[in-house]
Amino acid sequence: MEKYIVNEDGKIFYKVIGEGKPILFIHGGPGLTHNYFLPHFLELAKLNYKLIFFDQRGNGKSTYLNNSKYINIDQFTNDIEILRKELNIDKLIIFGHSMGTFFAMDYAKKFPQNVENLILCNATPMNLSTLGKMNEIMIKRLNPYTKDLDNITNTVNFKNYDKDTLKKYLVELNRHNFFDENLVYKLFDGVDINESYIKNFEFINTTLLNEYVNLLSDYDISSIESPILIINSDYDFIPIESSLYIKNKVNQCEIKTIYKSGHYPFIEKTEEVINTIDGYLKKFEI
Repeated sequence: MEKYIVNEDGKIFYKVIGEGKPILFIHGGPGLTHNYFLPHFLELAKLNYKLIFFDQRGNGKSTYLNNSKYINIDQFTNDIEILRKELNIDKLIIFGHSMGTFFAMDYAKKFPQNVENLILCNATPMNLSTLGKMNEIMIKRLNPYTKDLDNITNTVNFKNYDKDTLKKYLVELNRHNFFDENLVYKLFDGVDINESYIKNFEFINTTLLNEYVNLLSDYDISSIESPILIINSDYDFIPIESSLYIKNKVNQCEIKTIYKSGHYPFIEKTEEVINTIDGYLKKFEI
């Protein structure tokens, strides 16, 4: 099932696959789309889970009025609540990836009664010191690709938003995110990369990340009551300190490391991630 929720300030695209316990997937970026989750999580639909994917406002098939006041963390978090009400679900299992983990935790803080479990995959830093360490790692990882990236951005095709050139650039930009670089192409399967995609990503990414960084100095996650599973990777640019910080701040938290994988373990180690999620959630069945 694919539908839109139409609001006065835009529309939210969502897709539902399967029946059973509802898992809502929150993509990262900010500024990406739900597409990179597919088809890697479809096996969960065969294990009695209802999979709910959506594009955050301004991303992919979701839209927003051309006004920056509609692009903020509160609005993005409230969109999750709007989606929950639309689907008439009492309690959600929420899977957040990368920056999507921030929105998952923000939702759990604001709507604790509506969250059953949180699964945080490659959890974004929740304090400034870890964010600084992450940025250092990312810069170091990107350095070997700088020359190739510059060669692409200096071309006429790139400046004219040629689709093939844009995709080539994004593939090169994301190689460092994979333990096995040959799998980087799977990140953009089924994604229409064009001028609109790039401009929306740049605007939303910059706007939300600035707000996120400003919040981190006193953002408190200790009030989160939902049980949490953190899935991290041994080759991620996000350091283990990010996971440990969250674990030390909340009451119920487990950490699972997926080895020989980078920032997208569900692409590189799909079966292991599926089994980890299913095994964790089965512990809460009555």
